[in-house]
Amino acid sequence: MLGAGLVVGAVLAGAFFGAFVLFGCGILGLSNPIGAWLVSLIVCLALVATTGVLAMLGRKEAGQAVSPLLLGVTTNVKEDRRATREVWR
Repeated sequence: MLGAGLVVGAVLAGAFFGAFVLFGCGILGLSNPIGAWLVSLIVCLALVATTGVLAMLGRKEAGQAVSPLLLGVTTNVKEDRRATREVWR
């Protein structure tokens, strides 16, 4: 289990720092025609907008999801109530 955690951690760290380097390359590449501060602001706003859209989509999907375990428990409780009523009548 520890090995899997190390592999996942390495992949996430690589992707995380790789993304920073990629964003840095984009900022430096675009900073020739316009100021570096303006390019950094544009990239930051694009990242915030993308994050907001993905968060809203994720929230929508999470709101529609129902746990299969919960569905099974609800069905079992209804069956138990029905069986108990039949016994006590």
